[in-house]
Amino acid sequence: AHKIEPTSISGIPQSIRSLPNDLILAFNAEGMHIYTFGRKLMLSFPYSDICRWGGSSSQFSLIMADDQTSESYEFVLITSQAADMAAIILDHIRAIMAEQELAAEKKKK
Repeated sequence: AHKIEPTSISGIPQSIRSLPNDLILAFNAEGMHIYTFGRKLMLSFPYSDICRWGGSSSQFSLIMADDQTSESYEFVLITSQAADMAAIILDHIRAIMAEQELAAEKKKK
């Protein structure tokens, strides 16, 4: 993925602004992880920090919560894999919610 520079940096955390332009996004049960092409982990976000997401054939957009400021910001990437990324996020969130529901059911018994 290729990071799009925001038209306004107001409200965008320094950690996002300082990312290199070319990135690898990875998703697992823990959340979203951002790596350099050299496979160095730069940032990780739990799914609870992802407020909304979506994309088109050429870009993927995430509305991210900033826990330090209680604000949100948009993180936009150029990628042809937006549909796959959106599906992966949804699959992981559904799995997490199903797991939490099972745990709640067990507590009731």
